[in-house]
Amino acid sequence: MERYMLTTGRNGYAWRGGLRIAMACLLAASIAGCAGGGRDMPADPMGLEAEGEFGAGLAPHLGFGASAIWSSVVRPIKEPVSTLHRVIMLTADTLGGMITATFKAISSDGDTPAVSLAPDGGMDLIAWEKTLNDLTGTRQTLGTAQFMIDGDAFYPVLYDAIAGAEKSVDVRLYIFDTDDVALDVADRLKNRAGEVRTRVLLDGLGSSWASGARPDTLPAGHRAPLSIAAYLRDESAVTVRIQANPLMAGDHTKSIVVDGKRAFLGGMNIGREYRYEWHDMMVELRGPVVAGIRRDFESTWDRASLFGDIGWLFGSLTRGTIRNGGGGAPMRLLATRPGDDQIRRARFAAFERAQNYIFVQTPYLADDDAVDRLAAAARRGVDVRVILPERNDSALMDYSNREAAQTLLAAGARIYIYPGFTHAKAMLADGWAMFGSANMDWLSHAVNREMDVATSDPDIAGRLKRDLFMADFRRAREIGPPETLREPLLVAGVGAWQ
Repeated sequence: MERYMLTTGRNGYAWRGGLRIAMACLLAASIAGCAGGGRDMPADPMGLEAEGEFGAGLAPHLGFGASAIWSSVVRPIKEPVSTLHRVIMLTADTLGGMITATFKAISSDGDTPAVSLAPDGGMDLIAWEKTLNDLTGTRQTLGTAQFMIDGDAFYPVLYDAIAGAEKSVDVRLYIFDTDDVALDVADRLKNRAGEVRTRVLLDGLGSSWASGARPDTLPAGHRAPLSIAAYLRDESAVTVRIQANPLMAGDHTKSIVVDGKRAFLGGMNIGREYRYEWHDMMVELRGPVVAGIRRDFESTWDRASLFGDIGWLFGSLTRGTIRNGGGGAPMRLLATRPGDDQIRRARFAAFERAQNYIFVQTPYLADDDAVDRLAAAARRGVDVRVILPERNDSALMDYSNREAAQTLLAAGARIYIYPGFTHAKAMLADGWAMFGSANMDWLSHAVNREMDVATSDPDIAGRLKRDLFMADFRRAREIGPPETLREPLLVAGVGAWQ
């Protein structure tokens, strides 16, 4: 098959600007969202519970159709303030990004010359944390962090946490699939729901989308329920609420809080891919930092109720103060919410200030502003290394990754291709670590709800560097200069690096 070079420079700006415009068109085409209502509105609003291959094939279509009706009719009524706010914020960000991309495509005159660094290098992390206070409006708290890399490390710990829960299990996911692994987790939650309060908060778009995709290793004969929400509720005390998706904006957060004391946060949803097939990472947090995750869950849970904004307001006025004791290292939670892009601001500032090194691992590198800042860092002499997946679950994102890789290689960055698919989301900049649910794309920076943890603690940053980045640099294949990077051969709609 003939291969063609991907372009950089002005064409690169135009391509990445076009990607944002394409995303914006998708958002505009779904002005009322694509997913369901609250707890009192069934995730399967048509009452369909078909199983097996027929049910699995129908799931995404029925889920999209039925939930779009709930979103377009019900959500603006029950959440008028938050719906209008999100529409305004997304419109402003989309238009701003389109204008910026167009301006860069017209005015770009080549690469920025390299700038020599001071010999000692490295950010002043004490000053950096103070800068983050003002830049993001957040403050440091305390906590402990234990990394769990890949499903073999995370899922057994999750199983034990569910089995050992004494008071509560609060699950918040973008995707809760209907495969064998997901149903096993669902059964574990259902078994405990009669003894401890068990709440599951799902993103309607994510779960509907995932139900139509079959994992590569799904056991033969598996019978999938049409609706994971209906399955969780069936003959159990599990309470499920489904979040709507205005303008196709999702809640991409993945958090599980057990007994209000320990929280799991990161890139893994519940499904077979995360358990067995993909490279990914979660972190277990304890200490005062967990309070922030709990508060965000409660607020989102209230808004996903039948009463929407009124339920959120009532909950915020009547809910007591949420605090967690304990100690640990200084760390902070960073989020993406409508009109509040803490994660993007922190990342971009770190890219601009780093003097020694920047390490990034992401499945999707599709934010032109992020790529530009990484390229600028490489040109000024920073050791910029980016790990991308060999095969992507999205052909569009595979092309975007290649375009970004071309730009970064031309600037002097190093690109590593991880075998298979990496879904991990993490970065290090001169000893400052950031990890969680946010990809390195426009959706995670401006559209979806996300949650990350950031810290300058040398022990936590050191373990992330050793256990994730250095290990993956060894596993991955470093690719050469731009002329060796070619357009993908598409296999079953998914690109593979050649």
